Amino acid sequence: MPFASQAPMTGTEEPEEPAEPETFALPASSLSHLADLLGELDAFLRSGHPVGGQLTNFMRRRGHPHPGLAACNLIDDLCFTAFSYRRLADNLLAQPTAALFADEDPSNS
Repeated sequence: MPFASQAPMTGTEEPEEPAEPETFALPASSLSHLADLLGELDAFLRSGHPVGGQLTNFMRRRGHPHPGLAACNLIDDLCFTAFSYRRLADNLLAQPTAALFADEDPSNS
């Protein structure tokens, strides 16, 4: 059976144009708030052993083959996403991007 892209066309049908992705405007202040929220969650998840252990157990219950690694990767992904949103919001507001960590120099980002 041929794939849809390989199937012969019948009649005078034209191939459908792909739909444009939906976009929406989000105020920079909302991005800034979201970045702050994600940053707080990141700080909480990095705050101590019980939290990391609980996240590892959560990943284990979800059936992840490497729950500890998955938990660490999830926390890192949250951190990088928070920083990306912060950079985007700061660029829209024409402000210098804040450091990822308190002791980091933002000019090195």
